[in-house]
Amino acid sequence: MTATAGGTWSADFESSEITSGTYTDSATVTVIDAALNSSTSSYTFDVDTEVSNFSRSTISTGADNVLNEAEAQLGLTVTGSVEAGSSVMVMFGAAGPYAASVSGGTWSLTIPTADIPPGEALATMTAIATDQYGNTSAPYSEVVDVDRVVTSFAPTGGPGTMAVDGFLNAEEFAHGLTLTGTGEAYSSVVIRLSNGAEQSVVVGSDGRWEAVFDSASLPSGEVTLGVAVTATDLAGNVSTFTDSLVIDTIAPPAPDVVGFSKNLIGVDGIRTVATEELAAQRSAGTADDSQRRIVALERKIATLLARETEEASVLRQTSANLRMFTEQYKLGRRPLMELVGMYETYARLERDHAALKYDRTLLRLQIAQLRGQLVDGRRM
Repeated sequence: MTATAGGTWSADFESSEITSGTYTDSATVTVIDAALNSSTSSYTFDVDTEVSNFSRSTISTGADNVLNEAEAQLGLTVTGSVEAGSSVMVMFGAAGPYAASVSGGTWSLTIPTADIPPGEALATMTAIATDQYGNTSAPYSEVVDVDRVVTSFAPTGGPGTMAVDGFLNAEEFAHGLTLTGTGEAYSSVVIRLSNGAEQSVVVGSDGRWEAVFDSASLPSGEVTLGVAVTATDLAGNVSTFTDSLVIDTIAPPAPDVVGFSKNLIGVDGIRTVATEELAAQRSAGTADDSQRRIVALERKIATLLARETEEASVLRQTSANLRMFTEQYKLGRRPLMELVGMYETYARLERDHAALKYDRTLLRLQIAQLRGQLVDGRRM
């Protein structure tokens, strides 16, 4: 090239002529004047066209790489390395962007609990770094498996069905107590009775569990037996429900015979102590028995209502997440499998919520039957 009349010159190089990366390079310039005198100078300069050392180091999902409820309550903490002086921005699903804290060559961020999906979900985390020279990294993305619930955990048939009618009589007592229920496959279930008896079982691949207590492990007489069932799924989530049943193994006393009447054929009547009083006592006993059953059923209904309220909140949030995932999928920002996973979670929660209402209706029908408010259709 030729210098201008003012003695200046410039040289342009295409980007293809410059090797990308982070390194030190040099340029050599030789000047030759009209008299063919020459002079050479060399210059050293730094080239930086990338964000170096950008990676994710740790994530607080535990050894199983699944974010459970206990872990989610502390938020999701992510750390990594990056070129000193850089900034890091993170998206978690539709939440964010969050600015990570950067110290030296390390970055860290905690996603707040409120921005972590409830229930079971797959959330995509994306991080992008920008260095002090304005270079931007390629996005780092990974899918975080969120599992914050023990799904489908309940006694078979819903609360109040542990002993079919909530009572265990002497004949049933002799065969022991069988408790069954549903839960997330392969979860560990511990069943504790209020008298200290305990059993541990594992939910089968079909989502069902069963525990059998023989009569030797049960209290006899007339007693209310509390039952606490705790399930822990493979992600470490814990869920507990409680129930109770009445054990009554004591038969009523036999009446005392004080006389009888006879005719030509033989005995035609027997008189007992206070026959009318005994009949009244039996009637009162039946009424008391029905009232005890009603109280027990009403307690179970209250438990169901509390569960309905809690699960309704989770269902509403999951429904909102499903709508959000659907819109993101339409915009190409959400993989199809994440949308499918969220839909399956919503469908399961909706089914479980409907089952609670069904169980509550059955309990109300039992109460109506005990109060004599139902008509036996077979007799109409």
